[in-house]
Amino acid sequence: MITASSSTTSAIDPGTVALTLPLNTPAAEVWRALTDPTLIARWFGTLNGALALGQRARLDFGDGDFFDLETLRCDPPQLLEYSWRFLGIGPLDTITWHIAPLGSGCLVTVLDSEPGRTYQSARELKEGWLDFTQRLEHFLATGQPSRYDWRREFDGSIELAGESSVIWETLFEPANQARWLPLRSGVLKEGELLFVGDSGEPALVRIADVRWEPPTRVRFQVTHRGWLQSTHCDVKLSAHAEGSMLSISHVGWEGISRDDSRQLRQRTRFCAQWITALQRARQLIG
Repeated sequence: MITASSSTTSAIDPGTVALTLPLNTPAAEVWRALTDPTLIARWFGTLNGALALGQRARLDFGDGDFFDLETLRCDPPQLLEYSWRFLGIGPLDTITWHIAPLGSGCLVTVLDSEPGRTYQSARELKEGWLDFTQRLEHFLATGQPSRYDWRREFDGSIELAGESSVIWETLFEPANQARWLPLRSGVLKEGELLFVGDSGEPALVRIADVRWEPPTRVRFQVTHRGWLQSTHCDVKLSAHAEGSMLSISHVGWEGISRDDSRQLRQRTRFCAQWITALQRARQLIG
C-alpha cells in the first residue's frame, strides 16, 4: 500500500493535484492496468469503451457515479491523458498518467488539473487519488480485485454562469424552485414532498428540518416512513472561476436500512435525480 515514503502529493498550482509513486511492476503491465477495460474493472470502474485517441467512453462505478471521458493523448506505455466530467455535468478535468521505467519497475505520476479549482479543493481531491492509486498498487501487486463496492456519499456539482448572489435569488425564488428541484407542491419547506422521477419506490419522500443560510446554502433532511433514519442534503452555491458552482451533497444512506442492497438502490436512484436537478438549474440560469 502507499505510504508517506513511497508516494508524494502536491498542488502544482491551485487547480492541479499531482501524485507520484514507485511500483515494482514493469511499465507495460501498468499501461495495461490503466487502459484495458477488463483490468480497469478490477481496481477502478467499468469502462464501456476503449481508451483510444479521440474516443469517448464512460467509467461507471455501479452506484450512480460515473465519469464521461475523452482520450486526448495516448502514447504507450509512457503517456495517457484524458479529460473527464464527473456525472457528465461537473467541471472539465484533465487526467494525465506518466509512466517512466525505474529499475525492474516504473515510476507512475498522475496529474489532475482543473482551471478554477481552489487549493483547498485540490487538497480534498488528493485523498480520493490516494485511494485510487492504493487500489491500483494493490491490484498490480496481488492480482486480486481492489475496487470499492459503492460510495456511501453522493456529491455532484455543475458550473453556472453569473454571480452567485444573483444566481441564488433566481434559483430560490419561490416561483422557480420547482423548475429545477423535484418538489411536489413547488416550495422547499418543512413537510414538502420530493418526487423521485423513476419507476422505483418510494416515489415520494418527505423534506424536514430545512435550514436556510442565504446566499450560500440550504440544508434539509429527506425521510420516508419505511426508512430507519433520515438522510441529509446540503445544497451549496459558491463563486468558481469566472462564475459560480452549484453543488448538492446527499449522505446517510447506510442508516436507512440494514440491507446493504437497499441502501445502494436508493443512493443510485437519488444520484440520477440530483443530476437532473443540476441540469435543470443550469437551464434555468441559462
